Amino acid sequence: MGFSCLDKDTILNVRYMLNDIVLPKHLGFLESMLEKSSSGWLADGDKPSIADFCYVPRLKWLIEPGLHDGIDSQLLTSFPLIQKLIEKFE
Repeated sequence: MGFSCLDKDTILNVRYMLNDIVLPKHLGFLESMLEKSSSGWLADGDKPSIADFCYVPRLKWLIEPGLHDGIDSQLLTSFPLIQKLIEKFE
């Protein structure tokens, strides 16, 4: 199904909204959670939790260059704690 039924302007608008408004808003919530974490893990434990195991691969997938048309592969550069989470998890 996908977006083939939508006109080009609508598709471009959806991509813009997702990349520039929706994703940064939700990534900001995640960044705020990490600001409150003393350990750098999402659940603030001494080891990664299931949340970290779910989020980190999905975040890496989100910014994979060329994988998602209209999603900037540099999207996470404004979120240093999310970047640190990914590095720590790896």
